[in-house]
Amino acid sequence: MFFDLHGEPEGDTTGYYESYVIATSDEMKGSFTAPFAGSHGWYWKNKSTTPVTIKLLVKGQYKVIGLKS
Repeated sequence: MFFDLHGEPEGDTTGYYESYVIATSDEMKGSFTAPFAGSHGWYWKNKSTTPVTIKLLVKGQYKVIGLKS
């Protein structure tokens, strides 16, 4: 699975975003503290022909702002 964890600063109108992790892996664990206010999220791309399930566990202060397909 290819993925990108990234963030976009709150109020920025330039289109700037910062990628924190860009990788291809079948498992990833860790923690993340956002370095600035704004939206932070993931992009996933299945590069295989086999269906995959992504299990994302989060805790802390956050707000779901929507899913993009």
